[in-house]
This record gives sequence, structure tokens and C-alpha cells, in this order.
Amino acid sequence: MKNAANAVLHNKVILYPTDTIWGIGGHALNEEVYEKINQIKRRPVKKSFILLVNRIEMLNEYVSDIHPRIETLLSFMKKPLTLIYSKFKKSSR
Repeated sequence: MKNAANAVLHNKVILYPTDTIWGIGGHALNEEVYEKINQIKRRPVKKSFILLVNRIEMLNEYVSDIHPRIETLLSFMKKPLTLIYSKFKKSSR
């Protein structure tokens, strides 16, 4: 885990397990990482990415217009929750 965190902090691309497949990830706001992942996956540049956050404050850094009930919902969740937003606050993507 420390190696993966260190790699992300140094703008490297990482491979990580999920419940179904292996994920490819890195620092969400680094343009080089974004381009490298698109290159590895051979995907269109305009295709959206998954952003993993660990608290409501972190979600607020990246997404605008979060419904007030989301914070309440997250406070009761014991398992991961998927939320879908169409616009990333700090990027034109």
C-alpha cells in the first residue's frame, strides 16, 4: 500500500485490485498520468474516469452541486457507495 501511495504522489500510474477486475489509476489531477492511462487503455481522451474519494470533504473538492442528502447517506453507509456526477469541478474533462 505504501508503494502504491508513493507512486501516486510521484505521478506514476498504478495497477490495483478491485472486487471484479484490476484497475489502472494514478493522481486524478495530473495531466501526464491522465494521458498515460488513456494510452495504456487505448481509450478516447473524452471518455470519463472514475474518481475514488474517502470522505465528503474530498468529494466537495472535485464535484459541485452535491445534494444535501448525500452527506447524510454517506454518514450511514458501511460499504463503498458509487455516485455518478457529470462534471468534474477542477477540470475541463
